[in-house]
Formats: sequence, structure tokens, C-alpha cells
Amino acid sequence: MVGVDTEGVNSSAIWQDDEFWNRLSQLESEHQRIHAAHESARRNLERVTRAEVEELQKAWRIYRDVLAELDRTTAAIDALCEGPPIRTVAPCASSGPADVDIDSRALADLTGALAAAARSA
Repeated sequence: MVGVDTEGVNSSAIWQDDEFWNRLSQLESEHQRIHAAHESARRNLERVTRAEVEELQKAWRIYRDVLAELDRTTAAIDALCEGPPIRTVAPCASSGPADVDIDSRALADLTGALAAAARSA
């Protein structure tokens, strides 16, 4: 039995359209390419050593902590800029780099861990 849509057009007509088959062929090619990339990435992950995993996890924790500090200071700046003005001034804009209290060891650890992860990639 052949299906009929609400407008009375035969639903099997799509199978007769060359554009459909061209698009299907493109999608199948793209799927195969992505599947091959997935398999390659999976094989690369299987070769990662335990030490590399631990190094990457440490680097990620440090990165996450630095991002949290960045979020905190950004929120503080936003709150300051949105608060009631103490005096009439131009919109809040930094005239230079702000002093941010980030543990220099954590920043050095992050830099070193990212460099090590890049070397092992």
C-alpha cells in the first residue's frame, strides 16, 4: 500500500527525486568521514598512558579553578558597573589590567600542564 499525504501527493514520490538521492549520498559520505574520525580519536585515546591522564586531569582542575576565579571577578566588575553611581562618570571601562588575586603557583602549574599536554598530543 502506498501512503498518501494530506495534500493527496504520493509519499513514495520522494524516492524518485534525484535531489533526494544526491543529498542521501552526501550525508552517507559525511557520516563515513565522521565515523572514521571517531574511530581514529578512540584509538588515540586508548594509547594515552595513565600518567598522561593524571597530568591532563590536573591541568583541567587548575584550568577550572582559574575560570571560576575569572567568573568571580567578572561578576564583581559587572556588579560594580551596574550599581548606583557614586559620582557621574563614563561607563565602567578598565583603563588597564586589573590586579587579580590568582595564586601564581596555580597559574604556573596550569601553564606547565597545558604545555606538557600539548607536547604529548
